[in-house]
This record gives sequence, structure tokens and C-alpha cells, in this order.
Amino acid sequence: ASWPIQRACLVGLRDGYPFVQEMRKEYEERIDYAVKRLNDIPGVKCPKPEGAFYPFADVTGTGMSCTDFVAGLQKEVKVRAVPGGGYGKGAGSGSVRFSMIRPMSNTKLPSWFEHKEGMMLEDAMDRIEKFVQSHA
Repeated sequence: ASWPIQRACLVGLRDGYPFVQEMRKEYEERIDYAVKRLNDIPGVKCPKPEGAFYPFADVTGTGMSCTDFVAGLQKEVKVRAVPGGGYGKGAGSGSVRFSMIRPMSNTKLPSWFEHKEGMMLEDAMDRIEKFVQSHA
């Protein structure tokens, strides 16, 4: 590796652990929140992911296929997700994969984060719930 990369690795190994722990805690909070919110939506079942920040929710109880669910989320409420079928047949075919990249709310934004109204995790969960309710 180049000299700058070697130096960056040394700094990361020496000083980066508190940052990693802080980010891990933040993602854990996001996952716990999203899994609870998803499980509170009738027709959606979501186990807590182990080792990743991608909740994988079973949406078969909504009466929609995973591809219709994802297309509707994008078109109707502007939430992006990925159909689970691409991750394997069986359990994946009726599931939807969500990412936990967005911060929970405006109150937990890092100083460098560009804030856009309505783009927080709480907002997305509200819109997902609204979408499912409108198709019940």
C-alpha cells in the first residue's frame, strides 16, 4: 500500500476505535427502531438482523409481492428498498431489504451531514406505514 494509505491505517488502528464503537451504537439504535416499527405494521414481519444493518422484512402478509411492494414504496411514498428475491428463493422471495443509512431524526445529525427535510429514518418509517395502510 502507498505511504498515505499506510499512515491512514495507523491512525485508524490507533485512534479509530471510539468512532467505530459510536457508529456501531448508532446503527444498533437505527436497527432496533426500524425493526420495531416494521413489526408494528400489520402484514409485515421483520426479525432483527444479525451482523448487518439491512432489515429483511417479510411482506407477504400485505398481499403484495416483494417487487410490487418495492415499486409502490418508490412511486407512492418515495422510499427506496430492494426486493428480497435477489437474495435467494424461499424466504427472500416475499421479503424486502431496507438500509439504515439515514440518521434517526434531525436531532442526531452529525455536523457534516446535509439535512434534507423528510429524509430521516423516522420519516421513512412513517411513510412505509402509510403506504401499507393505504393498500390494506
